[in-house]
Amino acid sequence: MLASSISYFKSILREVQFIIALVISIAAFSLGVGFGFTMGYMAGGPPEAEIEVLRELAKYFHPYSPASVLLILAKNTIAVISIWLLGTLLVIPSIYALSLNGYLLGRFMSWTVIKHSMSLALALIVPHGVIEIPALILAGTAGLLWGVNASCRILRFIGLSTIPVAGLKLKEAFKIVVVSILMLIPAAIIETFITPLIAG
Repeated sequence: MLASSISYFKSILREVQFIIALVISIAAFSLGVGFGFTMGYMAGGPPEAEIEVLRELAKYFHPYSPASVLLILAKNTIAVISIWLLGTLLVIPSIYALSLNGYLLGRFMSWTVIKHSMSLALALIVPHGVIEIPALILAGTAGLLWGVNASCRILRFIGLSTIPVAGLKLKEAFKIVVVSILMLIPAAIIETFITPLIAG
């Protein structure tokens, strides 16, 4: 009876931890988007140096090309793995990486709104973003939970804490990241074949 009660309590605790980490990840990304959009809109458009970077990147993207699917998938997979792995560095870098990705998205949206319209900005982001953005947030959640777990273990090892180990183990966090990467596959296909059609 006692063992089942403890197991039940642990499962509830894990769910609560996941929800908290998910909320933090969503907040970090959303704040990044809001800040990036505000800064970009106030600046009145992208600096010339950033325009050149976008032009260079655009050279490698060709709508309706399978090669572009692989390029986008590779780029986003690197982003997901980076966000996850950075969580091990005492959690904060994972939050920063999520905020940075949100900030870059916000800047892109602001430039598109200034040059064209909000409807075009949404058309360029929403079709694949409804899958890609949750994938990034899930990776951030996994990074936070693995970071908490690693931090707890380090603190217990050096004798600075006796609290129970929280968060997720590496294997558990990795399963979430695998789901995130699998989500990126349809997102990359949509971004290559469907988003250009919707955006016109």
